[in-house]
Amino acid sequence: MASPSIPRILQHSSPVALGLCLRPASARGLLLGIPERSSIKLLHLRLSGEERIHRHLRREIVSELQRNAEGGPWSRSRRHGPTVAGLHLKPARKRSEAEDFVLLAQWAFGPTGLPALQILAFGDFSHDGRYSEQQILIRRKRISEQPYPRVSSGRECSSISSSFCLVDSDDRSLWERLPLDGTEFLSACPGTGLMESPYDL
Repeated sequence: MASPSIPRILQHSSPVALGLCLRPASARGLLLGIPERSSIKLLHLRLSGEERIHRHLRREIVSELQRNAEGGPWSRSRRHGPTVAGLHLKPARKRSEAEDFVLLAQWAFGPTGLPALQILAFGDFSHDGRYSEQQILIRRKRISEQPYPRVSSGRECSSISSSFCLVDSDDRSLWERLPLDGTEFLSACPGTGLMESPYDL
């Protein structure tokens, strides 16, 4: 299925879970066009852990989340850089995949994002944790939880945002509010390759 047809399909259906083989920036651009009444509770951006074995995706994203929470040099409040004559100058560098994921999460769990979304997953959750360094899982923050950024250990919500928490997939309570087996959904592999080879055309 081609990416442009996904918003059209979502206008006429109400999936509870959606798996996309897209990078965060592409997924955000695509999902901006879906209805506000979206029923998506679990969104998984799939990638091949084997192709990214040389990277530590989880560490990159957690570092970016902490930079945002601490007001680092590329946090949202400082992202525009210095000003000249009252005009903000944007940095010339390209955003990293971790930054794109954080922007997607902030939008998805924010007031103009996906209202039903409970869980956002990114990475390769196949092979019983073989690619655990290539996966990240966050959930919507519950109203009863602290509104301010904190990082905790154990089964508590590791919060580094006011709207979502960093969690582990083996936390059974994470899946209680979903009408499907979340771990099975995440570990399912797409029927085709994650990236089309030009030689397959």
